[in-house]
Amino acid sequence: TVLLTAMDHPGSLRRILDHFERHNVNLTRIESRPSEKTHCYCFFVDFEGTQEDTNVTNLLDDLRENTAEVLLLNGERVPWFPRKISD
Repeated sequence: TVLLTAMDHPGSLRRILDHFERHNVNLTRIESRPSEKTHCYCFFVDFEGTQEDTNVTNLLDDLRENTAEVLLLNGERVPWFPRKISD
């Protein structure tokens, strides 16, 4: 599970999804929310694979270079999109 922050521009989500396709990583869930940062959007993404998988490692490196922020969350499933750290 990863939390991605990207600039709010047309095509931002498509460019993020292109990285998943390029690295052959399957998405299982995606949610989006406006970020508290100006002109940014947050994407909460669940995907198949672990950090030990080469394709996931390469994906994360790629995302770090091409998004404003990448936060890798632990493997626990969260049934909602947290808006605040207290959630």
